[in-house]
Amino acid sequence: METENQINLPDIMKDRKKLPEEIKQKIMNGVFFNCLLFMIMMAITIVINMSFDKLYIKDFDSYIDMIQVFCGIISVFVLEVAYRKDSGKIGIYGIEFLIYSIFVLFVPYMYISKSNIGFLKYAIIGFAIYYIAKSVGEFLYMRHSYLKENMSDVNEIVKREKESYIDEESTKTLKEQKLENEKKQKIKEEKGKKKALKKSGGSK
Repeated sequence: METENQINLPDIMKDRKKLPEEIKQKIMNGVFFNCLLFMIMMAITIVINMSFDKLYIKDFDSYIDMIQVFCGIISVFVLEVAYRKDSGKIGIYGIEFLIYSIFVLFVPYMYISKSNIGFLKYAIIGFAIYYIAKSVGEFLYMRHSYLKENMSDVNEIVKREKESYIDEESTKTLKEQKLENEKKQKIKEEKGKKKALKKSGGSK
């Protein structure tokens, strides 16, 4: 039985370490929505930078006002959906886009007053690093949670297998003791018979 356990348990642990399709799908969905939100931010940033290069300051200012309103509407919409669905995950997406919207609010001041054209570009680089770290973190967290839950089951299986093996060994020991006692009893009986034969032979 011990040899059988040594063969089966590694196979069980290997199977348990494989992430099921449901967990993989959740991870992929998280990565997809992270990428989607980042691509929207990237598209808005490109539009703003191109507009700054091609429009007059007055027209650019009006154009930015429209983009700011657009970003605000998206942020409020996502947060409203999160509230209605009571979803913390969607709420985080809403907060992330709200933070980006705040960066957009500072664009006229940074681009026109401070001549810092790279302001939004640096912000988007920061978001890129954040979303990469977030995606990796979500993957590691979900994998760790799954493995922790499943490895506890494997440990329980190992424990049960050990206990059954110990029980079997105990049973073997009891059987051996019983056989040994039976042998001793037979030897005593044979000795008793021999003595009885000797006595009967001597009396004759």
